[in-house]
Amino acid sequence: MSLFKTASSVLPSNDETTMCVHTRSARPPPQRGFADLPPEIQEYIFDYLPLADRKAAACVNSHWLTLAFSGRFLARTRLKIPSWTELDICSRMLLAKSGRRHRNIFAAFGSGSCEPRDLHLLLDILVRFAETIECVQSPTMFSSQQLTAIVNTLPRLKELEVAVGDVYNFEHEGLMQLARLVKPIAAQQFSMKSDMLIIMFQGTPKVKKLRIEHDIDSQVFETLTQNCSELQELNMHVNVRDIPSLESLSKLQKLRKLKLEGSFTTNQMRACSPIPGMRKLYIRVHRLDNITTFFHQLERILPNLHTIHFRINSLPLFSKRIVQQITRGFQSLSKFTIEGSPVVMRPELAFQSLRDRPDGVQEDDDDDLETDSKIGRLRVSNCTDFRDADLLRLATTFPELTYVELCKSRWITEEGLRVFAEVLPNCRIELNDK
Repeated sequence: MSLFKTASSVLPSNDETTMCVHTRSARPPPQRGFADLPPEIQEYIFDYLPLADRKAAACVNSHWLTLAFSGRFLARTRLKIPSWTELDICSRMLLAKSGRRHRNIFAAFGSGSCEPRDLHLLLDILVRFAETIECVQSPTMFSSQQLTAIVNTLPRLKELEVAVGDVYNFEHEGLMQLARLVKPIAAQQFSMKSDMLIIMFQGTPKVKKLRIEHDIDSQVFETLTQNCSELQELNMHVNVRDIPSLESLSKLQKLRKLKLEGSFTTNQMRACSPIPGMRKLYIRVHRLDNITTFFHQLERILPNLHTIHFRINSLPLFSKRIVQQITRGFQSLSKFTIEGSPVVMRPELAFQSLRDRPDGVQEDDDDDLETDSKIGRLRVSNCTDFRDADLLRLATTFPELTYVELCKSRWITEEGLRVFAEVLPNCRIELNDK
C-alpha cells in the first residue's frame, strides 16, 4: 500500500464542497462622549441648563468652566452691580480677578442720583471689562459729566440706557460728539424739551434704537426722520395736535420695528410712502377717528408686516371689523394680538362675532366675521367670562388652529374641552391662570 496520496485524492470532489470560515468576534463601535463633541455643540447643550446647574457644571473642570460662561452665554446676560453699600469685599475681589468677558452691565444703584462712591465703583468695574462691554443700563440718574466718564472708559460701547438727572442743564452736545467718536449709542430714553431733543437727534445720525416716552411735536419728529436714517426700532408717543402728518416716517426705510402710542387721525398717514422692510408694529390707541381707513392706510404703508400688537383703551374702538380687516389685509401676517383692559375685552364685546346667534347675543347685521384659515396660534387673555360656547365658536371660525392659550378662563369645563378636541383634534389647548 502506498503511503502517499495523490493530489486528486486530497482535494474534494466536484460533488463534495468544503468551506472553512474564520470568524472574528465583532467589536462594538467606539463610544463617543460629551468631550468628543465639537465645542459649538457643547455650548449649545449647555444652553439647556438652568443657571444653578450651569454654575455647578462650571466646577467640574476648566473646560466646563469656559463652556458655562462662554461668550455665547455672556452675550445675552447682564452683570448686575449693586450699590457700594451692598457689595461686599469678597465680591469686589472676585470681580477684580474675573477673566470672564462680560458684555452687558446693569448698575442697580436705585432710581435716585448717582452717588460719587457708586460712580467710582462702576468705573472700576468698567475699566476691568472695558475691552468687551457693549451695553450699560441703569435706572439711576446720571449727570452729563458722569456719562462722559462712562463713555470715555468703554471703547466698544454700543448701547447706553440710563436716566438723566437735570434734563434742563444737561450738557449733551459734548457727550454726543464724544459718542460719535466710538460707536453710536443704540438705546436712549428721553424726557427733555423739544429744542434739546432736536440738538440730540442732530448729533446722533447712526442711532439704531430710539425710545421717546413723552409727546413730541412736528419739528422734533421732522428732525428725527431727517437725521436718524439708520433707525431700526422706534418707540414714541404721538401728540395728534402737534403732528399734523407722519409723512416723513417713510424716510426711515431701514425701520424694522415701530411702536406708536397716542391719538391718531387718518389724515396723518395719508401721504406716507410704503416702508417694505417693516416687520413688527405695536400700536396703542387712545383715540381714533376712523379705524377702517386707518388700517387700510397701514396695509398700504406696511405691506410686509408679520407681527401686529394692537392695544385698545376705549370701548368704541373695538369691533369685529378689526379682526376681519387685519387678518385679511396683511398677507404676510403670522402673529396678531389684540390687547385691552378687562372691561374692553369682555366676551360680549371682544367675541361678538364668535358667538352663536341662537344664544341670543346681538350681532351687527352688516358684516359677519367669516372663517379665516391663516390663524394658527391664538391666545385669549383677560376674557374672564369666556365660556364653552366661545371656545367652540373659535374652533369653527379658525379651522387651522394648532395651539390655543386661554388666560384666566375659569368658566371653561371639561365637556367644553372635549367638544373642542372633537372639532380640532390636532389643536393643543392650554389653560393659564396668569
